[in-house]
Amino acid sequence: MSDILIVDDDHASREVIQEALAREGYKVAAARSGVEARENIKAGIYDIVVTDLVMPEVDGMAILDLAKTRDASTEVIILTGYGSVETA
Repeated sequence: MSDILIVDDDHASREVIQEALAREGYKVAAARSGVEARENIKAGIYDIVVTDLVMPEVDGMAILDLAKTRDASTEVIILTGYGSVETA
């Protein structure tokens, strides 16, 4: 079973995703910010990172870069409520 990190500064979104994946049997960690996620990624390797795109200080693109630098096989899913053609 995959180790998954959920990163979202919105409490409700983070909790819904975390609970749904945990119910399916995944080992899920959660970070409340990009700063917290950065520390989690430095401390361990995740199979999957699900991150919000727009967050203060450390955004989802920085999380993508860090996760891929740490382990290129990490799959990263970026979620956003502020999507545009440029960010896609």
